[in-house]
Amino acid sequence: MRYELPMVLALAAGLASAADPAPEGRWRGVVEIPGRPLPMTLDLAPDAAGQWHASVTLPALGIAGVPARNVVVSGGQVTFALTGALDSSSFGTASVDAVLDPSKGLAGRFMQAGHSAPMALQRVGVSQVQPAARSTAVRPAIEGEWVGQYELGGYPRNVTIALRNEPGRGATATFVIVGKQKTVIPVDLVVEDGEFLRIESGEYRVTYEAKVDVAATELSGSIALGAGEVPLVLRRTAGRKP
Repeated sequence: MRYELPMVLALAAGLASAADPAPEGRWRGVVEIPGRPLPMTLDLAPDAAGQWHASVTLPALGIAGVPARNVVVSGGQVTFALTGALDSSSFGTASVDAVLDPSKGLAGRFMQAGHSAPMALQRVGVSQVQPAARSTAVRPAIEGEWVGQYELGGYPRNVTIALRNEPGRGATATFVIVGKQKTVIPVDLVVEDGEFLRIESGEYRVTYEAKVDVAATELSGSIALGAGEVPLVLRRTAGRKP
């Protein structure tokens, strides 16, 4: 009968789709960088709309649950780009291109700055994808320019942070450190929570956390630079707006 062929084709297509490997889950393994194996955990899952999301943890680099972007899952192939410290203006964006083999796990390449290293991951549990943090708005009272100074290695560093609320985006910050040279720190996140302010740069691994005083004239806290941390007090520059 003529209708049998379309039915058979439809059934075959359905079985092929069902046979496609499903990469959802928590994956753990190693990126085989010569002389420096890099343990890696990957969380991968689709949302209710079928859009895939991922986050990556690399303990040796101090990276925990960093969201991935441009996540594509198709026919067992998984590709994505990294954010935060692995999305560098100096070294380029790190990315992953891997294929799921039901018998071998998730294997492929970890790439950045023209270099590539093999990686192999095994599924170890249920996915725990970390959602990307979003900036909040800050009070109008703390919008504007703040300045201060800290010392590191015997040399003073002058810091200027300018805060501005952007409609629909929360707050943004211009973050400049001037020592022997001027460094403009790219800011990923600005969060005000009660009397506390947090500003983060994933690429530079810089975090500033401070308490806002009652009069909103002083930010008293510390700046974390990689694994180190020093006190940093900022005071408002009168009459200046970002």
